[in-house]
Amino acid sequence: MNHPAFAISGPIRSRQQPPSILWRIMRSSVSTLLASGILMTAPAYALDITTEDNAPFNYLDANRKVTGISTEIVQELGRRAGIPMKIQVMPWTRAYQVAIDSADTCVYSTTRLPEREALFKWVGPLSTNKWALFAKSGFSKRLGTLDDARSYRIGGVSMDAKAMYLKSLGFTNFDLVGDDNLNLAKLMAGRIDLWISGFYKNKGTKNIKPVLVVREVEYHLACNLKTPDATITALNQTLQTLQKEGFVKAVSDRYINRL
Repeated sequence: MNHPAFAISGPIRSRQQPPSILWRIMRSSVSTLLASGILMTAPAYALDITTEDNAPFNYLDANRKVTGISTEIVQELGRRAGIPMKIQVMPWTRAYQVAIDSADTCVYSTTRLPEREALFKWVGPLSTNKWALFAKSGFSKRLGTLDDARSYRIGGVSMDAKAMYLKSLGFTNFDLVGDDNLNLAKLMAGRIDLWISGFYKNKGTKNIKPVLVVREVEYHLACNLKTPDATITALNQTLQTLQKEGFVKAVSDRYINRL
């Protein structure tokens, strides 16, 4: 018997809020039923999901509802697999750390790097993104390769895959923050020369331009190591079904084509 999945969305502006009493009771009840064998066909119990503001993959719309390519796919995974989910939006550094520290918690949209492989159990890929270096519109230098950017001060996000990737290549001249939304103001104020961020997120943003596409990456749902294997298996199997049906491509095309 499947259980209806649901998503509760909204921003977190300070420290992580404790789960509501209703949420704790619901998760405990489902877990108890699973343990007792009453719900033999249920693959898993409720998951807490964290994410950041990273359009068009995950972001808050005008009604403060979390949406985006990866969001719609994650929500559909929960619905079809019968896994209740609660999605919360917060700065990336916190979203990432909460998923590492908290059982039954997953974070998206997460790039699967060798340095991260053993830190999570993985579901994906959900979607594909491009990383790019952005500069102010008046930036006149030509960057032919990534090596051409080594002399510039680069803004990024702590614990973010983009900064981790540059560090792995020997880059050291960084100015990192916990929330990527702070980097635009830093770039415009001249505190950084370049900003490594998502290509689609900043496509069309006034007064800045992409000066180099760094690489293309796949995004995943990264789950705490204490997440039951049955949950990961159910989600990955459901994702394969969504991919075969064309659901994943249709969602991605709908967002990308309107940028």
